[in-house]
Amino acid sequence: MAITLDATVGGANANSYCTVADADDYHSTLTQDLSDVWANADKAKMLMWATRLVDQHWKFIGQRVSSDQALEFPRKNVYRDGVYFAGDYPVEYLSSSTIPAFLKNAVAEMARILSEENVTAVSDKVGVEKIKVGSIELDMTGSVDITEGVFRPAVYDMLAKYGQYLPSLKDERGIQVVKLVRG
Repeated sequence: MAITLDATVGGANANSYCTVADADDYHSTLTQDLSDVWANADKAKMLMWATRLVDQHWKFIGQRVSSDQALEFPRKNVYRDGVYFAGDYPVEYLSSSTIPAFLKNAVAEMARILSEENVTAVSDKVGVEKIKVGSIELDMTGSVDITEGVFRPAVYDMLAKYGQYLPSLKDERGIQVVKLVRG
């Protein structure tokens, strides 16, 4: 059964922050080679995947508008200027009845990136180089390359001032986490 893209703001079944038309508009502002990649993508599928990754990896400021909404946005009490609010002018908040442009753009960009590369795939370089417990030592060959996560700088920069990024391999305090399981 095919799942249909649902970008209903605050919807109980919403699975994307932007429509294909929103993403097409965003990609029309990019260079030709990037917009060509998007033209050949499975757009709805990539937008749903990108939305799911954003919700899994970002702890946004503010609060969800409704307990019934499927996604983290819309939110209330989100400063227009994000967490870096400063100044003596009146506080302005993002609308709690729409999805903000920065989020639609970030999801559109992430969707294009996902259409080029599965950035969620686990690298064969991820791991521990050496473990020693008493007289037992395990030395793995190859380099250790634990990444910061799945988001590229362009997407990270769009979202950074509106929340905290929680990479898969770090906890909410930003501390590297490596879980060892005894078999």
